[in-house]
Order: sequence, then structure tokens, then C-alpha cells
Amino acid sequence: MEARPLEFGDILNRAVNLYARNFRVFVRIALVAMVPPALVEYATLRLERPQLDAMLAVWQHPEHLGTAAFPPMFDSPASIAMTIVSVLVGYVAMSFAVCAVAVATSDSYRDEPIGVSAAYLPVLARWPAILGVLGIALGVLIVCYAITIVVISIPLIVGAMFGAALPLIFTVVLLAGVAAIVFVLALILVTGAFAFFGVVVEGRGVQYSVPMAVSRIFTRAQFGRALLVSIAAAAVTVVPVGLLDTVTIFGFESSPAGYVALDAVVRSVMLPLSALILTVYYFDVRVRREGLDLEDAIFADGADDGGYAPTAYLSGPERALIKRFLERRDALTLQRRASIAAQLAQPVRERVPEGLRGLDDESLLERL
Repeated sequence: MEARPLEFGDILNRAVNLYARNFRVFVRIALVAMVPPALVEYATLRLERPQLDAMLAVWQHPEHLGTAAFPPMFDSPASIAMTIVSVLVGYVAMSFAVCAVAVATSDSYRDEPIGVSAAYLPVLARWPAILGVLGIALGVLIVCYAITIVVISIPLIVGAMFGAALPLIFTVVLLAGVAAIVFVLALILVTGAFAFFGVVVEGRGVQYSVPMAVSRIFTRAQFGRALLVSIAAAAVTVVPVGLLDTVTIFGFESSPAGYVALDAVVRSVMLPLSALILTVYYFDVRVRREGLDLEDAIFADGADDGGYAPTAYLSGPERALIKRFLERRDALTLQRRASIAAQLAQPVRERVPEGLRGLDDESLLERL
């Protein structure tokens, strides 16, 4: 697959095309990970059935709100434990599925066949690092959530104390709080995804992957794009699953197994597309920062000459590639910039006159 810088629309288009071409494989990849959390969710729903039935009864008959007796949602240690286990298993399963989709996408970029086993082998081999990244992400999420709650609460308390227009304050603070939560979740999603990809695609550890993810995203060039891509990727799964939960919970109140099965199927269909959007964006950032496409073109046979005719020292494809490098070099990391310049300059240094051979790599490429 061609590696080149992509715009936002191109990222979505490539993700959709990859998903359409490999739909069955990607759904199977997600489905493997969705089975364990579905089983735990089913057990949790069975345990909390009386509480959920009482809540549904009130939603369906709001006139009974004043007289209905609500059983406590967490009336036993077992209920609390099952809820915690359900949440943790869900996060772990989604993390593994996203990583497996990234591995499959990486294989597709290298024009290699993709499969469920091939996607999960690197994931299972790197599970401690994946759990390490997930733990950091959840820790940051909890801290940010607590800070957001405190920040939202202060204006409400102050407004109540001084008799201010509480409804107006409440509305403004609520909207600001929702915006802040979306902002934080989007950043955690894209940063965590990049850290996961550093683990399973690049084979790095937690200490490398997390700082590298931050350095790739929190830049002037990428911050806005990262937010936009993250929100789009989250919406692909969150919106359908949220709508499904809202609609079907009333139709499956007597059949937890049916609800859990349908929920797992929808997640298995939508999650790979979300993961693909994040993965394509990850490779786009690496193309822009590390010049992966330039390095591939150096070793490619039959490279495009871009309309450039050969000169005394360069072929047409070499001229086109050097021009691409010079146009994009400022966006590359210093290490990758120096490495690619050296790879471009080395084969032509022997062809040029003696007076040009002493120039540094980039100066030589500029002269050529």
C-alpha cells in the first residue's frame, strides 16, 4: 500500500477502504476479543437483575416515581466486584482488539496477507506492555475525571452560596464540563492508541511508547488533527453502541443474553473501523515525521520520475525523490532527516565532481 502524507478525508477514506476489503477478517479479530467481556457482562446483568428491573419499571411508568422502591444498585460486595471486573475486562479486551487491528493494518501496508492468528500473535507476546499502557491511560483518565468534577462543582457551590442565577450557572458549567470531558477523552484515546501501536507495531516497551506517543501528537502540526481524528474514531463506535443500548435495553429487559449478544455483535462490527481510523492516522504521522515513504522510495524499483528528466548526475526518479525530501525535511525529526539525507546523498556522491564531494549531505542534495 502506498505510504504518503494524508489529509483528514484521505485518512477516513483509506480506513473505510481497508475495512471494506478485509471486512470478515477485521470483524473476526474484534469478535475474538468481545467474547470474554460479553460473558462477564451477562453474569453482571444476571446479578443486578432486580435493580435494573426496578429502574426500567420507573422509566416506563414515571407516574410511579414517588412511590417506587429502588433496590440499591450495589447492595453486596459481589455486585461491586462483578461491576469492576466487567469494566476492567471490557477495557482489556478492547485494547487487545485495537492492537490486533493495528498489527493487521501494518501487515496490509507491507502487502502481506492478514489473519486473526497473525494479528494476535504479537499482541499476546506483548501483553505485559499493553497492560502497562492501559494502566497509565486509566490512571490519567481517573485523575482528569476527578479534576473535572471538582472544577465543575466549585462554580455551582459558589453560585448557591451567593444566590446567583443558579440555572444559568448550571447550564454554562454543565456545557463546559461536557466539552472538557470530551476534550480529555479524545486526547487520552489517541495518545493511548499511539502508545499501544508503539508496543505492537514497533516492538517497543512502555517507557518508549508512551513518551513517543506524546511527542508525536502534542505538536503544533498534529494537535488539532489528533483531536479531530480521535473524535471521529470514537464516534464511529460510541454513537451506534449508545443508540443500540438506549433502544434495545427496553426490548431485552427479559433477555439479558439477547441484549449482550447483540451488543457484542455491534461492537465487533464498529470497533475495527474505529481502530483502523486511529491506525491509519498513526502511520500518517510517522510518514510525516519519519519520512517512511521517502525511505521506501529509495529502495523501490521503477520509482516514479515525477516528470523529471535525467541529468548528468541524477536519474529522473532520483531528482523527484530529492525534491520531495527537500520540500518535507523541516517536518521530519532531526534523526530521520539526517538518515534520509545520507541515504539519498551516498549513491550520487561518487558521481559528482571533486569540488562537490566535500559538501554535507543536505547541501549536496540542494546543489543537485
